[in-house]
Amino acid sequence: MKTNASLDWILDSDMDSRRICFEQGKAFVYMPDEDSDVIIAEEPNGVVEHRRISDGMITRTWPDGRVDHFRRGDPQDLEFPYIPPIAK
Repeated sequence: MKTNASLDWILDSDMDSRRICFEQGKAFVYMPDEDSDVIIAEEPNGVVEHRRISDGMITRTWPDGRVDHFRRGDPQDLEFPYIPPIAK
């Protein structure tokens, strides 16, 4: 398949896609090679979501180790995984 030269450069380079997403304030989203039923979204704030395609279950892991489990479409699914600032 032929792509434009700038896209070829990006695909062939050693650019760190995760770092680039985080620098833009966006989540790094991928499907691990070993499990095609899971989509993982890593947020720049350290929150990691595992979304299981087959049953719609979501596991959200917070940087402090807390884990939330819920289903696709639940109110938690519609919330951005925001970490509130620490009170001074």
